[in-house]
This record gives sequence, C-alpha cells and structure tokens, in this order.
Amino acid sequence: DTSGLGGSKCYRVSANATPPVVALHSLQGVGGGLDISDFLGRLGAAAQVFSDGRCGPRRLAQGTDWFIDVWEGSGNLDSSPSLDQFRELGELLAAVHRLPTLWYDVWRERACEREPALRHVSHRSHVWWYACKYWDCFEALPSSRDRAQALQFWIKEEQCFSPTRGNCLYDRLVTSHGDCHPGNIIQTEAGLKLLDFEYTAVRSALFDVAFVFMWAGRAENKRVFLKQYLVSSSLPSDDDTLDRLSFDAATYVAAIHVGPLWSKVRSWDMEELAQQEDLIFAVRKDPLGIHDIMTRDVGSALRSYEAIRKAEQGRDVRNFSALANQEMTAECKADFVDQCWFVRAHDGSQFLQVNLSSVRRFARFNLQARFLCQGTYTLSADASGGCCYGESLQLQEGIGEHRKAEIDGDAQGFCLVIVGDIYMPVSEHTFPWAIALARVELQRDVVVCLDNYE
Repeated sequence: DTSGLGGSKCYRVSANATPPVVALHSLQGVGGGLDISDFLGRLGAAAQVFSDGRCGPRRLAQGTDWFIDVWEGSGNLDSSPSLDQFRELGELLAAVHRLPTLWYDVWRERACEREPALRHVSHRSHVWWYACKYWDCFEALPSSRDRAQALQFWIKEEQCFSPTRGNCLYDRLVTSHGDCHPGNIIQTEAGLKLLDFEYTAVRSALFDVAFVFMWAGRAENKRVFLKQYLVSSSLPSDDDTLDRLSFDAATYVAAIHVGPLWSKVRSWDMEELAQQEDLIFAVRKDPLGIHDIMTRDVGSALRSYEAIRKAEQGRDVRNFSALANQEMTAECKADFVDQCWFVRAHDGSQFLQVNLSSVRRFARFNLQARFLCQGTYTLSADASGGCCYGESLQLQEGIGEHRKAEIDGDAQGFCLVIVGDIYMPVSEHTFPWAIALARVELQRDVVVCLDNYE
C-alpha cells in the first residue's frame, strides 16, 4: 500500500508479466457516495495527456472506480530537493505547460452544468482547482444563502491575491497539474515525472508555480526553479522579471486550499475574511511585508504584519523611568519591573522577549508562543545616572557574548537597539501569555537557541 493523503488507495502490484510492476489505484468510497463519474473521466483524460507528453506514467486500463498505470521510477522526489532538482522540476513544469489544453473543454462544460456560477469565471481562475473534487470543495461550502455568498466571494475576478497586471504566467492558459509536490513527483531514467491527476485541469500557469512556491522553502530554491521554468518556456528571465513574478507567485499561494483564506470561505466567516483581505492588501503595499513574502511566504508575512500592528497598538513606555533613570543598585532591586519586548531582528525575524526582574533573565518566544531560547540581562547605572542595558544568550557551549543596548528615544516613545535589533516595549496585556510562559520556561533551565525565530 503506497497510498497518499487524498482519500484514494494506491497499491504496488508485481507479477511475472510485462510490465513486471504496475500501480493499482482504487477510488472506492471517494466522493462520499456521490456520482463521481465526471471525476473519473477527467482523471483518465488527464492521465492520457500526461502519458502522451511523457510527463506521467503510461495508463494501462481503467474501470468505474479503479485504474492501472505502469509503475515507473526509483522513488519520489526528495522532500527537501537540491538546487539541481529544483532546476529539473522547472524543466518538467515547463514541459507540462506545453501539453495540449483542448482535452479539458468537455470537463469544464460538465463542471459548469453542475455549478452554473462557473460559467462566469475566467478560464485562468484559481477556482477551477476547486471544481475538480467538488464534493470536497463546492459541495462542502455552507448551505442555503451562506453558500451562495461564499461561492460568489471565491469566484470573483479581483482578489486580494490577484497578480499584478501583465503577469505572463497568469495570462498563460495551460494544462495545470494542480498538486505538484514531492509526493507526486517520481524519479525515472528519463527524468522527473508527475503522478496523481485529481486536480489537473486547464487554468493559469501561475497556479502550478505558486503551488511549488508553497512548499519550496528557501527563496533561493524558488528563484532557481522559476528561472529554469522561464528559460525552458522561452519566457523572459531577467532579474527584474524574476522579482516581479516571484512576488506574484508567493502572493498567489493565498489562492491555494492551505492558504489563509479557503478555510474561512468554507466556514463563511465574513468578519475574518474581511480582516484577512485587508491584511493581504496592506502587506502587499508594505516594504517589510513585501520582503517577508519574497523571502519566506505569504502566511509568515501576514503573521508578522499582524504582530507588528498588534505591538504598535500595545506599545507601552510607562516603564521608561524604571529602565532608564533609576540608580541601578542592589537596594532598588525590588523596584525593577518585568518587561515585554517585541523585537524586530536585523535579519527580518520577529520574536517576543520577556525580561523577568526577579531573576535578571529573559525568555524568547516566536509569535505562536513557542519557546525559542533564554539568557541573562544586566541593568546598571552609567556615569550620568542613566541606564546601561546588556544581555547574553545562553548557548549549548555556555553564555554567549554580552551585547550592550542603546536607548533610542525618550519617555514619550523609546526602544532599545542592540546590534541592529530593535526592541519595542509593549504592555504585558498585548501578549497576555508571555510573562506567565516565561516564568514556566525559565524554571526549566532548558538551553535552546534557534536561528529562525519564525
């Protein structure tokens, strides 16, 4: 049994025959008892197109709820592909997007018969992905009036994730695999090939590129993949074009089912949807938001931007006098205050730091309340009676280098700056879990140090 997570079953079957090994796919129970004949028909048609174009395994036979392919390849693509494998994937996807598209016309018409609202949807739209397994998408939308509203929201042409005008990927109408991840990519003697055509349809080329961006990880992986895709597609691949298309592809991840919107469409949470839309529009205009989208992903960018906005609203400078103007002597230790800091690091990461005055130690957490690391801090008086602040991380090999801070600003609005990291003071009520968690974590005396705070 080599089944994935899609609900169908896949079995590797070997025999003393030709070919000696085949893949038997069973779709019994898929669709929750609904008529899935259209689904199976489209699946077979897509498999034939990929087989003819040598982008997928050869189809041998199929029935009402099963089909058999030649078992090809030596295994799936690595879960963390190398740069060379990302280049090869770019070549493969370019070849897929050269496959014929007329095969889908009959299946698009049948999808429109099932859901008449689709007749008004652009053929490039992300929506055609959701029309593939309708029982898990459109059939799963809320009932009655809410369903109609949710559907109208999702099929509208202008979305918060829509690409910039003139995007050559969005304008390309291609045969799109729709589920291009390492588990559906196999290594063969002839190169990489694709499996699993449950979401294959004809739509914008941008969808498949965004799908790869969704799991590709580092910005370098995405750029190498995209550049090779463009070169293999005879499209411009200069740095400016790569920058624009990378940003659009990274943003378009919001159109995918694991993005920040689809779950709210399915539950039809209008308030949260409106907030997410506003947030995406805002992030796309913010230089730091753009940087986060390009270097990480749209989900991380949204979380970071939301946290920054929350921290700005919770900025609290009431402890300035305690931090900056006291004589830091043992006698006044009781007057020291616990302090929460929202930190924007020089490398673009963000985290929350909690300084506990009673033990002169701090704990750091990511924005999802995961403990990251800990250390010690010092407060002492300088020659002018002001504050000298410094801190050291606790590392596996001992205490790290002591870093001193500069206080930027005054009682009306200040922050600490430590080697380019900006510490914004926030009220303990901004992240109400922070001080409580810090007290627990610092009692454990666990040594942790992570490079990536997101």
